[in-house]
Amino acid sequence: MNNIIDTIKEKYSEEVGISFTLFELLTFILYTCASYVLFCEEKNSVWGTILTKSIDAILFSDNSFIKKARVSDYIISLILTFVTVFLYKKASSLLYDRLAKIKNVEEYVDRVKNKYNIKNIDNQAMRIYMANAANEEKRMHLKKVTNIKGIGLLSFSIAVSSLLSVFTPNMIDFLALIGGLVMFLFVQWLVFASYTSQVVPRLVLEKLLRNEDVHFNDEL
Repeated sequence: MNNIIDTIKEKYSEEVGISFTLFELLTFILYTCASYVLFCEEKNSVWGTILTKSIDAILFSDNSFIKKARVSDYIISLILTFVTVFLYKKASSLLYDRLAKIKNVEEYVDRVKNKYNIKNIDNQAMRIYMANAANEEKRMHLKKVTNIKGIGLLSFSIAVSSLLSVFTPNMIDFLALIGGLVMFLFVQWLVFASYTSQVVPRLVLEKLLRNEDVHFNDEL
């Protein structure tokens, strides 16, 4: 399945000139299926229909949603994907700033700075080595944070897709909406916790070793 997704991403990048991340591609596929369910199969419930289908029926078979979707379904899903990514980034940023104020992260960064005693490290080669090591660990944890943020995007798109059946409200899509929003909020807290506990200390150490100023949210 990963090979198929990679192929789709590659072909889409070639034809359209826009590259999707994995989670943005999954969001695009989700909206394509939702649009097809509502406008082609004329079902009342997006998730009531999707959840009863196999992965093969959605993606791979000759009668799959993806293969039977119209051009208009792809256009709708593309627009919804861009709008969702934009809104997700805005909502994430607002929640992130709010959490930073609650935790008083600037004070936290100062505590982390005081924790490291690097004034006695005069060997420049040692400082560079330690800074590079801190940078590598920081990048590793940033990749994990990025993956967590991707899950948040997908949960946000689940909530948005459930709203497509707004004119035919039903319990399954309502539960999908609530579940998607709860998951979105949980992911934002998880991103913040992972960033502050894993990325920030290594970022601070790297900056101090390089004699650079450090500010919260430098890398996110």
